[in-house]
Amino acid sequence: MNGLSDEKGMKLVEKAKSKMVGTNSCWQNAYQHLFAGCSQILAVEEKRWRFAWHLSDCFQKDSGRPAFPYCDTKSPMVNCLKMLNDNEHKDGMSMLHDAYTNLGQEVDNVRNEVVEIEKQISVVGDTLSSKMQTLQTSADDIENMAGKSLDKQKQLLDGQSNALKGLQLLTQFQSKR
Repeated sequence: MNGLSDEKGMKLVEKAKSKMVGTNSCWQNAYQHLFAGCSQILAVEEKRWRFAWHLSDCFQKDSGRPAFPYCDTKSPMVNCLKMLNDNEHKDGMSMLHDAYTNLGQEVDNVRNEVVEIEKQISVVGDTLSSKMQTLQTSADDIENMAGKSLDKQKQLLDGQSNALKGLQLLTQFQSKR
């Protein structure tokens, strides 16, 4: 699956969003755990197992089976799994394993997309840096040319001023004659 650019991925996200809006608080809670702690779920295996537990519990309820026993958020998932009876444990472990595996694949896909985005950001940053350097060089060139132009204008004004002084002296000299 290629994240949000994949049609199946888009359908899964839309399905998740619709479950968030629905009245079934079990699915809302499970997805709120996902959206609230997405970065933690990506980084911590215990969090992925806990999210898989929440999703599997919702599936249990929706399929008419008994809900999983309460699992304290401060309790390690190993302790929660011990609370299931043998049949529940086998079914629960199967569902948990499937949910965990799927979540792991999603995490890997998200991680790969993040790496690609980081590469693209790096390329854009390098391009932007290069263009900024070119602009800075152009600005420096303009500044140098403006400085030379100002120097030449000053020389011209100095020359004109000297010429005017010379003309005034000449005028005074001719008027005394």
